[in-house]
Amino acid sequence: MFDSNRCTGEKMPSLRTARLLGVLLVSLSIFSLAAIRSTVPAHALSGPILSFNPASQPLASAGSTVTVNVNVTNISHDNPLFGWTIYVDTNAVPGQRNENSILDPIDLTLGSFLQGATQEVLCIDGRVLVGPGCGNANTPDGPGVVHTEVYSAGGGDFGNGTLFTITYKAVGGPYTFFTFAQAFTSDGNTPLLFDQLGHPMPGVTVIGGDYGDVSQAPKAGFEWAPKLIFEADMANFTAKVNSTTPGGTRIVDYNWTLTQGSKSAVYLTGVNVTYHFGPVDAGNWTMTLIVVNNLGHPSRQHSETIVVHEKPAHDIGISSFSSSLFDNILAGTIITFNVNVQNFGTHPENRLNVTLAVADKTFQAHPSGVLAPKLQEAFIFTWNTTGYPPDTYSAHAHVDPVVNQTDTTRIDEYFTVRIIYPLLPGALLSLNITQFSGIVILSLLAVSFVVYLVRRGRNRRLLANQELV
Repeated sequence: MFDSNRCTGEKMPSLRTARLLGVLLVSLSIFSLAAIRSTVPAHALSGPILSFNPASQPLASAGSTVTVNVNVTNISHDNPLFGWTIYVDTNAVPGQRNENSILDPIDLTLGSFLQGATQEVLCIDGRVLVGPGCGNANTPDGPGVVHTEVYSAGGGDFGNGTLFTITYKAVGGPYTFFTFAQAFTSDGNTPLLFDQLGHPMPGVTVIGGDYGDVSQAPKAGFEWAPKLIFEADMANFTAKVNSTTPGGTRIVDYNWTLTQGSKSAVYLTGVNVTYHFGPVDAGNWTMTLIVVNNLGHPSRQHSETIVVHEKPAHDIGISSFSSSLFDNILAGTIITFNVNVQNFGTHPENRLNVTLAVADKTFQAHPSGVLAPKLQEAFIFTWNTTGYPPDTYSAHAHVDPVVNQTDTTRIDEYFTVRIIYPLLPGALLSLNITQFSGIVILSLLAVSFVVYLVRRGRNRRLLANQELV
């Protein structure tokens, strides 16, 4: 009889060991593959990160070649990368277009990340290499700028890797900075990373790079007041440059850039600048400062997020007013009116008092519960037109203002409805009482005039016959 236990008894430990080693090798392989694509420590920021590699490079001799990789990290498996719009600049000072006096960009090659993607736009140093053109409004295309737009019609990619490599020719010194320049597009403020649907990925962090001896660079910083900014407020920004500006140099230029989303950038100059935010400017803005010393050496750009809060307000109003019927209504028809009340303010409001007045009726809605900001509530009223004569009636919807209401222009709305006489068989029109009465009177006048003409003609004939006799 075959005994499987006896037949394999001494070989079992080796088989278990082999299986265990196999599992360990597979795990090690998976770990190694993940490590190959990793270029940023695991403790880095959780969202997508754009950075330059190497982060810092020494000054090269004039005429030699300098390369820098643009890397991406932390692209989620659940939200792969399908494309990008990125501008890379060196010494990006608003209004200055001589940045390639230190590094002159000459080429770009796509990296291993997002293989098979198509380069839809490529502009280098203001020259169009791929795509319809460069230099649109609100973009930094020009000397020293590399502009790349890529999209994949196939699969996306996730994890970490190199998007592209830029090749420069070394021109001079003493230093410059690699930066991700801002351009203001319909999709938002660059740099932009796109998901499968073509939507910008949120929370992208950018990390700049250095080239040359950056110890000679002045350092920029600023403060602003008030710290709590609301819509329609005026904000003051003051440059704060410390005493580490090297060699006894002094700061001669202060270049400010204020941006939000796809809005056009606001450029300001001076040690102290002010900006008056508009009445609908709530959101996160970015203020960036670059200072330049008397030797023409710029600082690294210093950016801060400026949060503009929505103006506190109590504002209840009618967002829409409609009815189920508005014309050619027969008496006895039930009309439904829909009044949508919205909280346009910033505070929750409760116990809204909404009324509808039409003809001799006033309808009162039951007080509602709490209405949160930006939300709306529908109030429905019905009017039975039985017994109402044909005519045009004005319906008036009203919501009582709340305590400390800041805007009362939307608390009243009006709507017109028309009740008509029943249509006669074959009739094309229906008239109200005034129109009907007018037509009756005109008809009687017309009949009277015709009778008058007939009688006048008959009298003339009688008179003529009498003269003949």
